Amino acid sequence: MKDIFSDLNPAQKKAVEHTEGPLLVFAGAGSGKTRVLTRRIANLIQNHGVHPANILAVTFTNKAAAEMRNRVATLLGRNINGMWIATFHSACVRILRSHATDLGYSSQFAIYDSSDSKAVMKRVYKQIGIDPRIIEPKTVLSTIDKSKNSFMDAEDLRHSALLPDNMIELVADLYQAYQDELQSCNAMDFGDLLCNTLSLMKIDSTVRDKFRQQFKYILVDEYQDTNEVQYQLINLLAAEHKNLCVVGDDDQSIYAFRGATIKNILSFSEDYKDAVTVTLDTNYRSTQNILKVANSIIAPNKARQEKMMVTGNPDGSKISCIKSYDDQEEAEFVIREISSFLSNGVSPGDMAIFYRTNAQSRAIEEVLFDAGIAYNIFGSHKFYERKEIKDITAYYRLLLNQQDNEAFLRVINTPARGIGNTTVGKLIAFANQEKLSCFEAMERIVDGQSSSLSGAVLKKLKTFYDLIISLKQKSESARKKLASQDSLSEENYNAIAELIRSIAEDSKYLSKLKSENTPEAESRIENITELMRVAADFVARNEDEEGKLPGLEEFLDRTSLASDLDKDIEKDKNEVDEAVSLMTLHLAKGLEFDVVFLLGLEEGLLPHSRSLECKEDLEEERRLFYVGVTRARKVLHLTRSTNRTSFGRNSWYAGMPSRFIEDIPDHLVEDRGSGFLENYY
Repeated sequence: MKDIFSDLNPAQKKAVEHTEGPLLVFAGAGSGKTRVLTRRIANLIQNHGVHPANILAVTFTNKAAAEMRNRVATLLGRNINGMWIATFHSACVRILRSHATDLGYSSQFAIYDSSDSKAVMKRVYKQIGIDPRIIEPKTVLSTIDKSKNSFMDAEDLRHSALLPDNMIELVADLYQAYQDELQSCNAMDFGDLLCNTLSLMKIDSTVRDKFRQQFKYILVDEYQDTNEVQYQLINLLAAEHKNLCVVGDDDQSIYAFRGATIKNILSFSEDYKDAVTVTLDTNYRSTQNILKVANSIIAPNKARQEKMMVTGNPDGSKISCIKSYDDQEEAEFVIREISSFLSNGVSPGDMAIFYRTNAQSRAIEEVLFDAGIAYNIFGSHKFYERKEIKDITAYYRLLLNQQDNEAFLRVINTPARGIGNTTVGKLIAFANQEKLSCFEAMERIVDGQSSSLSGAVLKKLKTFYDLIISLKQKSESARKKLASQDSLSEENYNAIAELIRSIAEDSKYLSKLKSENTPEAESRIENITELMRVAADFVARNEDEEGKLPGLEEFLDRTSLASDLDKDIEKDKNEVDEAVSLMTLHLAKGLEFDVVFLLGLEEGLLPHSRSLECKEDLEEERRLFYVGVTRARKVLHLTRSTNRTSFGRNSWYAGMPSRFIEDIPDHLVEDRGSGFLENYY
């Protein structure tokens, strides 16, 4: 059994020793919050005789819950049965399995994931007779998820301002029908697990009192990431004993898009007037210089508990900063630095590359691949494996080769154009019967050589056929521009990029994404725009000595090979220690690396263009930057580019430096002679 207090600093010890009454722990980056939580649990059990079943500790990931459970067992020298250390969702499932009948479910209710929810919503659309073109199912599901995060049912949504007035009634009806369908299937989605548990506590005083009395001590990790329903549930359960300990860092609140609200942690002392507040301000992770930069970055935020992180670590190297001409030069700089670290014995797993948007990974992926350096992309498919890229590429493939049945079947109803599986099945059967490709079969059908389809279906097929013929004509025009060697202009170099734009626009793929109006859809749009830029860049970089430009097929070969070879790398990098980590800043939270590259410090990227008109959103972007910086233990690189232009979209990607750069003290920066600090916003 380990001495619980032996290696705690004074602030950590104060938090662990405080057992009775509400406690707010502001745990700065790298300050040992998990140590405080686990020692506090061990102290309650070992020194205060609290039964494990009377403790509820909730966090946000299964990994974090497992780590807490293992640490407590190690501290006490034994496994603890009956202890509730779990994610919010796991704890709610455990409660609902015993009491779901009170809400009209059986205890064997199913838990539906996102794909199940999509299937349910498709059935609802058919039942009600709603055309998906009126409003995308994804948009409806996103609105439902936001509503559940705020503990709003369909009727509450009907009287809310989440959507324009002309859509709110329809979405509320779909929400109610969706919930009815879930209940008829004896199923709950992830949002229901939280909402139904809170509803259960509100309507059934017996159940509420049972758990209030059981959970005499409640601990909440990452409290800054709680949403409204989690906030209400925790406070309802803590009302009996008020032994509520919440731990978090307002400076790392970065999940507003998931419903998290920073006000929960900032208003804790108002909710509990007698709360004790402890601030963990000693950082054990980063060097002095990295921490000074982090403190300077976060200080301008107004919605925060004022604190200054300190560390006993050495000064370390200055922050390495570089301004590159474009993202290709940026990527080449990163690869040179990584290669140097590798040659000096730094493990690939000790290095990470962070960026604001998924689209930024493409240039880095290509140079890592070309250099033969294994890498992991967290939380996202590799660029050429992302759905939207594969969809647009499938159109491109079909234009070059009408025998490509896989490309044809991928795009015939992408985006949805009312050509269902039954129609596709008949088309495939006709193609097999006549020994034709799917495209040739469609060509004959729309030409009246098969009468197995209704007039309405024939009309939809004809529209799709006309789309492909029109795009094929545009591909031939692009081919001619690429083949021309007389007075080459921007039009020639952009031929493939413009063809991709035509595919995305003429097929209505872009307009469908825009209508969804979700962060995920915007990310997909950014990736398609990035593909256009990749195409223009490919043509310019592969012009031969005689001024001949590469052809349409050569670009397709490049994208296909990149995708296939990425899969080969995937097989060789099962161990994270053997690969450089790539991820968006949102996924970086909770991780740490010896060497961190943080890319794209440009206005419109970081801070993101979506946040520029809202003070609260700008503060969250600043917190996101802070999170990225504080992941670094020893070395931090910051980059920006002057020509990061998403194809055809210059407004926010014209190289304007991020306003956050102005907050970085000059004396902590090694500019590498590039002018990184010049031309502040």
